[in-house]
Amino acid sequence: MSDVGAFDAGTVRMDVIEVRGPVAVIGDIHGRADLLARLLAQLGDMPVFVVGDVCDRGPDTREVIELLLARGARGVRGNHEDWLCQFVDGRGFDSVALSAMFGGAATLRSYGIESRSPREIEAQRFKVPLSHREWLSALPVVMRLLVDGAPYWIAHAGVPLSLAVSIDPVRRMREILPEHHCDLRWSALDPDNMDVLDAPVIYGHVPGKEPVDAGHAIGIDTGAGRRDGALTAVVLPARRFVTVRVA
Repeated sequence: MSDVGAFDAGTVRMDVIEVRGPVAVIGDIHGRADLLARLLAQLGDMPVFVVGDVCDRGPDTREVIELLLARGARGVRGNHEDWLCQFVDGRGFDSVALSAMFGGAATLRSYGIESRSPREIEAQRFKVPLSHREWLSALPVVMRLLVDGAPYWIAHAGVPLSLAVSIDPVRRMREILPEHHCDLRWSALDPDNMDVLDAPVIYGHVPGKEPVDAGHAIGIDTGAGRRDGALTAVVLPARRFVTVRVA
């Protein structure tokens, strides 16, 4: 695996990584270390990438990141990492994380952090290990992944048509990142509303019962954060899905 390059606009990053296949890109994990451990066992020793939303809702965010660190996993930042990256970087705690929809209280509990007032939570930032803080802070917003020379994009919520990235995709992505990076993490899109780039876009964010391969877009969020959900990876370059379900 090699880093071909990176574009960094402040805290907004695009990484370009070249790797030999096969590799696996894993969908939204949402704190489900049990599902992740089973999935990693099926994937063997191939390189692993994540599409974001490794945290919240499920009970074991700390163990999820431990497993990913042990595998040398790379990936991109999802919308659920926004508050956690802000917190671990020392930029304050966003109480929106404690909403039932977000499920950040489960992430705090996994680190032994008592979720009382924002000030008390901020004072317990040290409970998140330094290795976890560094891994989270290094997550780019978007990744261009070259597998055996063939390109793919990884963006948590896909790439909206409105961004017109299909026109010279690498240059255009660098142009839109400073102002439109939230669209790549927060837009709730189906493949019909995603731009057709020079390479397939692998995304999560919108859970479905089954993964989706629409040609120009590959959706791999199968709802691991739900009680009856599943965790899916797509293996490249074969575009083969591997899914583990709640026992």
